[in-house]
Amino acid sequence: MSLSLGLGLALFLVIAFSFPGTGDSGDSVMHFLVAHYAFLHPELFLDHWGKPVFTLFSAPFAYFGFVGMKIFNVLAAMGTMLLLTNMGGRLAIAKPWSAAGFLILSPGYFLLIFSGLTEPFFGFLLCLAAWLLLLDKWQLSALVISLLPFVRPEGLFFIGLFSFYFLLHRKFRFLPWFLFGHLALMLIGWPYFKDPFWVFNRMTNAVSGVYYHPGGDPWHFIRQLFYMLGPIVYGLFIIGLAGVFKQAWKKWPRPFTFQLSILAGSILIFIIAHSIFWYFGIFKSMGLVRVLICIIPLICLLAAQGFQTLLQLANAHPRIRVLLTSLVLLLALVFPFSGNKASINWFDDFRYSADQQLILDLGDTLHSIDPEYRQHIRAYSHPSIPFLFQFDPFLPEISRTVHPSALTALPDGSLIIWDNWYSVTENQTEAADLESLGFIQIGNFSDGRFEFLVYQK
Repeated sequence: MSLSLGLGLALFLVIAFSFPGTGDSGDSVMHFLVAHYAFLHPELFLDHWGKPVFTLFSAPFAYFGFVGMKIFNVLAAMGTMLLLTNMGGRLAIAKPWSAAGFLILSPGYFLLIFSGLTEPFFGFLLCLAAWLLLLDKWQLSALVISLLPFVRPEGLFFIGLFSFYFLLHRKFRFLPWFLFGHLALMLIGWPYFKDPFWVFNRMTNAVSGVYYHPGGDPWHFIRQLFYMLGPIVYGLFIIGLAGVFKQAWKKWPRPFTFQLSILAGSILIFIIAHSIFWYFGIFKSMGLVRVLICIIPLICLLAAQGFQTLLQLANAHPRIRVLLTSLVLLLALVFPFSGNKASINWFDDFRYSADQQLILDLGDTLHSIDPEYRQHIRAYSHPSIPFLFQFDPFLPEISRTVHPSALTALPDGSLIIWDNWYSVTENQTEAADLESLGFIQIGNFSDGRFEFLVYQK
């Protein structure tokens, strides 16, 4: 197992250092920028969108560049694999290492390790809290869970779920520890924001109301989970989940085992909640399937349990058992390389995205016109612009809002970079709005899907 982890770490580091991709051209880059510049602008450690706990842990790595950010998530993934293996052993799963193997062979999870996104670290902390429960470390488990809302807003789900589990086991004295994260952040930020309730009043992603989409397919996340896991891991997960419910039925009227409450409960509550948000178009849901990364480690633990169930069916004949084990592992290993739309595109997935490449082309053109163009950029919406052009987006003299109300105050000679996604969805500004202000268009960059227009005041 230690040899496998060592080889896995070496592979991850090679990919992290060799490929420039950011995993997601928007949120991934923005989380990196917050963490990277947090030491220059300490208030960013309390930025609610950046997620304070995530920023706190990732900033020492992000300080050294985006490769450092990827190494942070690589370490989170390796820690998650170790926790899954240990939990598998404590749950008497015959091949506990298979949970870690299934995790790294899940295409969706593998890709987002090499990003600046919060989901891999969230999954690590969730596994850490579950592992602490298996060790009967109730206080520490509650403390870890209390930090989750400051890594991703879904952490609030797990405060409720774990509190329920504590109540079932009559661990009443440990319940106050679920408040630790909120109370600690409230006290830390109170002097700066002059508001003891800033953690509630400044919430961003967890604000209700239609934002990006008026409603979507309620089965969206269930369908997409198949592509995030691949067919082998997905099938074993279904078998493992069925086994959990079978055991719960046998244990009725006391069915709430660790497997049902923490493992299956976490997965089902997460998927059901996001499906509801997407269907009704609330809580700024965009239907992003990457959020499933948060629970894929627990899914892989149930997949390992499903793998054990499958092997038990062949228990009477050891050769069949060995053949079945080899076949499942071979199929799971081959799938990420299969070229299927759910598999990994090894050429494109680790490189700059199409919109980022357009930004680089834009920069080359602007540089040929004016080598000092970076000093004239005063308004933009796409977070990859300061990332790729390497300037501090948090300096007060640079406006990050492409909106008519903010643009009128810009000095003459300012460059404004409008794009057809962030400028429209985040700032509700069309290109016609800039033209109505009398700005002069000096550049047009498009690949048919993404478009960037450069204006000068």
